[in-house]
Amino acid sequence: MNPAIILADEPTTNLDADNFALVLTLFQSLKQEGKIIIIATHDERIVPIQIKYTVLKIVN
Repeated sequence: MNPAIILADEPTTNLDADNFALVLTLFQSLKQEGKIIIIATHDERIVPIQIKYTVLKIVN
């Protein structure tokens, strides 16, 4: 498999700092390969690292 788009649902939730860094390194290498990575998360640590992001807020 070699998907062009990767959907990641809460990929860093409950990870310690070391594993968080491993996941981000993986995402960055995939991005350099031209992959599109769509991340759904509540983990605010990931926001400053992304080059492009959109914050969606669902209001009832």
